[in-house]
Amino acid sequence: EISACLVGSEMCIRDRSNGLVVREGNQVVVIDTAWGAAPSLLLLDWIDRELGLPVSRLIVTHFHDDRLGGWEVFAERGVRVVASKRTLELAGVTPSDAFDLYTLDSGETMACGSMEILSPGSAHAEDNVVVWLPSHKLLAGGCVMRAAESGGLGNVADATISEWANSIRRVQQAYPLAEQVLPGHGSIGGRELIQHTIDLAQAAQSEAAKPK
Repeated sequence: EISACLVGSEMCIRDRSNGLVVREGNQVVVIDTAWGAAPSLLLLDWIDRELGLPVSRLIVTHFHDDRLGGWEVFAERGVRVVASKRTLELAGVTPSDAFDLYTLDSGETMACGSMEILSPGSAHAEDNVVVWLPSHKLLAGGCVMRAAESGGLGNVADATISEWANSIRRVQQAYPLAEQVLPGHGSIGGRELIQHTIDLAQAAQSEAAKPK
């Protein structure tokens, strides 16, 4: 089941994970897939029905299925898939003409239409990025950012816990004007989610450092 909630003039699509559908002029940009081909098809059908605008780009924030799964559905409709080269390597996806690939070092940014992509460094995954929407003062944090109701870091199978807090500090420094923060899972919140994530990461790092 897909539900939708308005966030300013953005449309936030929530299933078991969060993403964004952003109107950019007479086109639409999607941040992260709907976690697989079938729900991504539902999402694209919803965009056709409710917005009636073409999807120009899909921005992928890291290689896990809740962000990348179903990218083929977008590509089949001529949507440009914006992802880092490392994301495709980690996912085992062969690059094709459907992708607009990039490489960013930790702390580097790049423009993507009206948005900005920041690579904060390893945290939830080696390749994770965040997306900044300056006109709305909204940060799409993906799974590097934790919701207020989260008491831990969630899935850490591919995480670098020792670097997570430092990576989020780069986000905190880069976007002091952020007023809304969308985590990868859970409720949208304010700028306090950035510090909340740092606190959780520091606690996890301290726990990991304890003698066994």
